[in-house]
Amino acid sequence: MIINIENMTIEEEFHQDVWWVLRVIKKELLSTPKEEEVKINIFDAYKDRHEIGPAYKDIWKRIRKIEEWGAFKIVAMYNHPYDEMIYDWENATVFLLAINQSVFDKIYLKYTKDFCPKEPKEKHKNINANKKEVSQKDKKDSTIKSPYKNTEGLFVLPKSFELKIQDRQIWINNYFLSKPHAVGKNFEFLEHIRSKPKNTKIKRSELPNAADWDLKNQISNKGFIKILNGLGFKGELLKAYFPKRGINELVYRGDKITQKELKKDGINIPVLIKELELANEKNNPE
Repeated sequence: MIINIENMTIEEEFHQDVWWVLRVIKKELLSTPKEEEVKINIFDAYKDRHEIGPAYKDIWKRIRKIEEWGAFKIVAMYNHPYDEMIYDWENATVFLLAINQSVFDKIYLKYTKDFCPKEPKEKHKNINANKKEVSQKDKKDSTIKSPYKNTEGLFVLPKSFELKIQDRQIWINNYFLSKPHAVGKNFEFLEHIRSKPKNTKIKRSELPNAADWDLKNQISNKGFIKILNGLGFKGELLKAYFPKRGINELVYRGDKITQKELKKDGINIPVLIKELELANEKNNPE
């Protein structure tokens, strides 16, 4: 079955999405020791894709559908590799899969035969002559959509990222990260740590517990990471602003972080920007 990418039916589009997910899993499966669970990071897979595939928001739906067919069992989900296990499908970026090898192989073989897109033969002519042109096109197509572009439309990394709060809205540069509730301990916790000098260690035991503001008791049953997740700090963004973090302690890097600082600490800046774009799209669809 040859799929015309430019004129797909709804069914063909669905199966093409499934085929993309199967290939992501297969790639990780091949490098995973036998009997171990397979870990797939949909952020990494999505940003590196150079082909047709599902919209980011639909990937987890396709994963659940393939699980329904018996190809694997989802044993755990995370919003970034092993930061904290979550149970929210829409915010999961990492999945641990227990593969049912025989069923997975059967489904993968079917999709290889029926839904792998095949290019017309004429596209393979003069491939060496067009190699440079194709390479440039792939580079442009894989560029992350962002307001940070030069005159040629190519992505340019911002020199710094700065957190600001406007009308209780949390912004990083021009990305709308989140808007905490008008009265809430999460927002008050963020305001407290922002009031401290850059790179100050924040300890639960040292939180304010005055009569008029007992922050320590207000958040007594919530881990620091969970609070930060609720404010929109997840994945690379969480690591960028909170290089050291735990249930009862953390270090806040400060409102403004330079590109140089992030690179030094191994932060994946393109992924960080993708996280900001997704948050902005969710909170500020206009």
